[in-house]
Amino acid sequence: MPPKRSSASQEVLELRDRLAQAIVRGRFLDQLPGERRLAGHYHLPLRQVRHALDLLERDGLIERRPGRAARILPAAGAPTEPARLIDRIVLLHRLRQHSVFGNWMMLGMQQAARRVSLVVVGRPLEEIDWDAIEQRMASSEGRRTGWALLNLEPDETQLRRWRQAEYHGVLIDSLPAVDVPTNAVVFDQSRAVRMAVQRLVELGHRQIGFVGEVDDSVAAERLAGFHMVLRESGISESPDHNAVVHISRPGGDWDIEASVRRLLARPDRPTALVAFSQRTGSAVLEICRDRGVVVPREMSVIAAGANYLMSTSPELTAVDQGRPEDLGELAVYLLTRADAAAHPLALRLAPRLIERTSTAPPP
Repeated sequence: MPPKRSSASQEVLELRDRLAQAIVRGRFLDQLPGERRLAGHYHLPLRQVRHALDLLERDGLIERRPGRAARILPAAGAPTEPARLIDRIVLLHRLRQHSVFGNWMMLGMQQAARRVSLVVVGRPLEEIDWDAIEQRMASSEGRRTGWALLNLEPDETQLRRWRQAEYHGVLIDSLPAVDVPTNAVVFDQSRAVRMAVQRLVELGHRQIGFVGEVDDSVAAERLAGFHMVLRESGISESPDHNAVVHISRPGGDWDIEASVRRLLARPDRPTALVAFSQRTGSAVLEICRDRGVVVPREMSVIAAGANYLMSTSPELTAVDQGRPEDLGELAVYLLTRADAAAHPLALRLAPRLIERTSTAPPP
């Protein structure tokens, strides 16, 4: 599981992430808009805006000034001369992992790199040999290289050594399981699930199930967000009304149909299901249709993670967690910040709810 972020509210964390991403992309010149302007634009109370600004100052992105707008620190924004820091960016990923997602992510990296006159080189790894990776980083060429690690999770010892040596590295779509300051850009898995469950609660659902994988860190973070919202909403969890359908991929195939069919056949089944991903949600819609369960009249279905909306019937309500290209673009900006090695920064893409036709109040 990723380290705990902060005791701040979800609204504060979302504002912090949105402003941080705009800062590192160079969207502001030398200062942020004033506190009251930010509060009006994001429809938040001043105390939450000020809390978000406190977090940005802690991250080394801004300097607060009494009675004046926060100043953006020179090293925080998009670089103008990255060649003084790195000559190129190398993307490390598992050999068979560079899928459609990876291709789109790589496209975002290449587009951002061209803006600052850098090239991105992909390096697939058949086996993960951390000693060999570290030797590359320590070489004279490696010290002039920005290292992007896609879905690779170094351990605490490695991260601490890399930080001490000030290697230019960024983790993409993963966060370390230890509290070591690290450049990283990820989808906010927990917040995406929270938004999905909160929407169902707003519609009046109290019997909400979760359908998805639970055998990796991403799945575990989403499942934790699911249980958190149920507790915060005062919903007493039970194995019947808030069932968690664990699915796996034996031999690379999704084992979902039998599990969901059994769930739908129960007399005490949930009135709504949160799907792990858009693909899972699409499969749930098909299973409901085959079983004669009318969505959304008899069962609401929402996907907690989507990058691009699929065509389904009915149209699947989903939480858009962001585009793979956004991960790649932000990874480049993090690598080429002037203080990227000395002051690491972790960014989470803020998800957004896309209301379609697969959700409704409970029957």
